[in-house]
Amino acid sequence: MHDETTYSQLDQDLDEFGDKWELQNSIIWCLGCRTSQAVDQAAEQFVHGHDCPFQSEHAQHPWHELAAMLQSLPRMT
Repeated sequence: MHDETTYSQLDQDLDEFGDKWELQNSIIWCLGCRTSQAVDQAAEQFVHGHDCPFQSEHAQHPWHELAAMLQSLPRMT
């Protein structure tokens, strides 16, 4: 059994993440500027393209953002 509130928030967070980012194998792509970053560069700041609509203080480490969201993934029973 899982907590419906937590799952609903995770579902919403992943939907919002998917509106800005695309994963292809071990590469993450910004949907606003099509700039990419490999998973082994996750510790580095993500550098968006000029005038990217998704460039913000909160869009600097997408791999870590995704990892933080997945920490609330419901456990297998």
